[in-house]
Amino acid sequence: METISFDHAGLVKLYQQGYFDADAYLDKQTLLLVWDCHDLGLKNCRSLILDTKRGIIISDKETTRLVNQFIKQQPVGLLLPRALVGSFAKKTPCLP
Repeated sequence: METISFDHAGLVKLYQQGYFDADAYLDKQTLLLVWDCHDLGLKNCRSLILDTKRGIIISDKETTRLVNQFIKQQPVGLLLPRALVGSFAKKTPCLP
């Protein structure tokens, strides 16, 4: 097992190990991390998703879009977290 840091070089390593999924989505049961990668210059990669079952997923969907789709599928109780994500999305590169 290799330790990968979340700097540019580490994200490139994750990208190289991942697979592209045009229909990527966030699964509440298996999601570990969503990383906004739009400014890294990686081909077809606006978001990098780490998932316990599906592995490393490369998505050309914006992170905000993925999170909004995820929240729409959840109960009403996630209205406050959605507001928080919107206010912190520009300051925080990853969302747990």
